[in-house]
Amino acid sequence: MIPPNSAAFIRSQTIGDVEKYTYVGQLHKELVTAKSTNTVEEVLAILCENSIASVPVVDSRLKEGEVTTNGTPFLTIVNVVDLIYAFAFQPVFSTYDTDSALGSLKEETLKKATEAQLQVLKSPVSCYLGLSSESKTLWCFDECDPLTTLIDVFSVGVHRILVSHKKEKKNYWTFLSQGDLLRYLKVQSYRLEAKIHEVFLKKLSDLKLGDPPSEGLITVSEQASAITGFRMMIEQKELSALPVVNSEGQLVETLSATDLREISLGNFKNVLLPVINFLKLQRLHFRPVVVRSDDCLSSLIDKLLLRQVHRAWVVDNENKPISVVSMTNIIKTFSIYAPSGTESDA
Repeated sequence: MIPPNSAAFIRSQTIGDVEKYTYVGQLHKELVTAKSTNTVEEVLAILCENSIASVPVVDSRLKEGEVTTNGTPFLTIVNVVDLIYAFAFQPVFSTYDTDSALGSLKEETLKKATEAQLQVLKSPVSCYLGLSSESKTLWCFDECDPLTTLIDVFSVGVHRILVSHKKEKKNYWTFLSQGDLLRYLKVQSYRLEAKIHEVFLKKLSDLKLGDPPSEGLITVSEQASAITGFRMMIEQKELSALPVVNSEGQLVETLSATDLREISLGNFKNVLLPVINFLKLQRLHFRPVVVRSDDCLSSLIDKLLLRQVHRAWVVDNENKPISVVSMTNIIKTFSIYAPSGTESDA
C-alpha cells in the first residue's frame, strides 16, 4: 500500500486527468474497432497493423446510433488471449505430441491441424468472444470517474478499458491501457506536490515486487513448439507471456500472446515450429527485458515503456529467470487499498 501522503494525490485525480496527459498536444485518435462479422484473420490483422493487443468489437446488428444493453455499441473487448483459446485448444492439438518437430508429423495429423487452423481464421470473431476472463466483461468507465477506480481494475489484471465521453449530447469512446496509466504516474512523480516520487525511488525488493513465486516460475523450452507455449499460457492462469529458456535454464526470449498477431492464412503452420524458430519468423528478434531485485521501480517502468512490453523477468546471476514483474503488479503498488504483491500476471 502506498504512503498516506501519496494516497491523497491518487484520490484527487480522475480518469480524465490521465487522458489529458495521454493526448496532450495531440488530437484524439479515432478509436480502432472491429466488427462482430470480421473473421479472426481480419481481427488479427487489425491488431497487428495498429500494434495493439485488444480491440473493442462493435455489434454489427446495430443500426447507427443504437447501443447494446451495456449502453455502448460494443459487445466486448476481444484480446489476443481469446484468440489463443481459439487456436491452441482445437481438439487436434490434444491428440499428438506438440513438442514434435514439424517435419516429423504424420501427414494426416498435419492435415487435421491445418484444417483446424483454417477454420478458426475464416470464422467470425463473434464465435470466440468472452473466452478469456478479462473479455467476459466490457470494462467501460466515464472520464469523470476517480483514478482509484482505474487503478483497482488494472490491479486485478484488466489491461485496457473504454472511456466514455459526453460531448454535445453525443457519446464517444477512447481507450486507456495500463501503459498509459504508468506513463501518467511516472510524469507526475516529478511533481513534488504529487508526493508519489518516493514510491518510484524504492527498490523492487522493498516493494515486494519480483519475489520468486512459491510454486516456481513457469517457463517454456526454446525447443518446445509454439503451440505448446500458447497452451501453457492458458493452462497457467491465463498468463499473457512466458520466459523462453535454453537447455541450461537460461533466459533467451519471451513468448508473448501478442506474437499471435502475425498469424495469417499464409503462415499459420508456424505455430507448430519450435518456439525459438517461431519467434524469429514472426517478429524481429530482440532480448527480453530483465531486471534485478535491487533495481528501482522508476528504472523498471522506463524499460517497459521504452520497449512497449508489459513485463520484465527477474533473473539470477546465471541469467536464469526466477520471477516476473508485470504492469499489473506495479499498478497494484499504487492502490490505496490493496498491498503490493508478486502474484504473476505475465
